[in-house]
Amino acid sequence: MKLNVISLLTLLSWTAFFCVSAQTKSTEKEAINILQRVSNKLQNINNINYAYYRDVNYKSEEYHNEIFGSTYLKFNPSVNVTGFVFQLESDADKKVYDGTTFFDVNKKTKIMHVKKQPTVNDFSSLSFFHNSLITLRKAIPIILAEHNVVKTAADTSINKIPCYLISFTLDSQVIKNLGELMPLTSQRLVTYRIIIDKKTNLPIEVIQTNSITPQDYVLTRFSNYKINSDAPSENTWHYFNYIDQYKSIIKN
Repeated sequence: MKLNVISLLTLLSWTAFFCVSAQTKSTEKEAINILQRVSNKLQNINNINYAYYRDVNYKSEEYHNEIFGSTYLKFNPSVNVTGFVFQLESDADKKVYDGTTFFDVNKKTKIMHVKKQPTVNDFSSLSFFHNSLITLRKAIPIILAEHNVVKTAADTSINKIPCYLISFTLDSQVIKNLGELMPLTSQRLVTYRIIIDKKTNLPIEVIQTNSITPQDYVLTRFSNYKINSDAPSENTWHYFNYIDQYKSIIKN
């Protein structure tokens, strides 16, 4: 029987990373305790600023895309639609939601799209929310409540930082950007590996793979955390402060 060399090499590289890096396995009870601590940490954050990186590598489709930039989140359950306000910024664009109006500034085309009455659909596909802190903040309690989802824990390290490696696999389900579980139309196992800083109980990386195309992955990374720090200046939150610089397309 012939083996797909690329798939085999990919499998071996993933196996090597997660077997060599993770030295000490723990019980599922310990994995649940760790996830609960992470959930508590995220739930108790008022606002947070961090650098975000996402690497989508679908080798089976010859597709590769990377994005990086900064994320600012401030949680408030009274905020319409999301329960938080945000600013997401990269070299290419800036997206801002002040709790009422959502606007997207394209720095290259010099066009600003403004939505005065946004819906959840305006936020659910934002790239900076994919497997992000927003995702984990809502998804972890759901995963903890799913007793048929086996969680595992191991000790590991990244750049000499002691970390936990938490893994779990969903059967034909995927975690959406805003943290809900979504059933898939095709049968597959989707595995999530979350690397967590032991000292802070904050996630450092999330790696998502699947059983159909195991060489494909999505990796997200979080760094330069600033918790409960100063918010971006007031004038950056309102679209009318950008009108002189960008052509505006405004919708209700």
